[in-house]
Amino acid sequence: MVASAGINYTANKWYFQFSGLLNTNGTNGPASMGSYMNFNQNINAKNFTRARYSTFGDISYQISPLIKADISAMFNPGDKSLFIGPSVDFSLTQNIGLLFMGQVFIGDPGTEFGDYGKMFYLRLKWAF
Repeated sequence: MVASAGINYTANKWYFQFSGLLNTNGTNGPASMGSYMNFNQNINAKNFTRARYSTFGDISYQISPLIKADISAMFNPGDKSLFIGPSVDFSLTQNIGLLFMGQVFIGDPGTEFGDYGKMFYLRLKWAF
């Protein structure tokens, strides 16, 4: 069985979201997908995570009409690994946007989020 439950709340310029996922076929121990992840695999609700339990949280703040900050995190309580995804999105003009984004994986080797390190991105988007 795979089940999820979530809640979200919006107040003024803030947005909060929290959800949990249960996968009865998942493990309570290290849930590593290995140091090489097969990006050609068919990911669906049954194999989205190898963990029995996962939690997700997201907090967003609209700093101004043109700037939005966001931080999201996913935690695997079985192997104590964590993913953190901060981002800041700037609207430079009506059709040009700039996004700074990070992906930080924290955990021991062999855990779900422990083998991937840290990555940071910059995206310049032009909508026409």
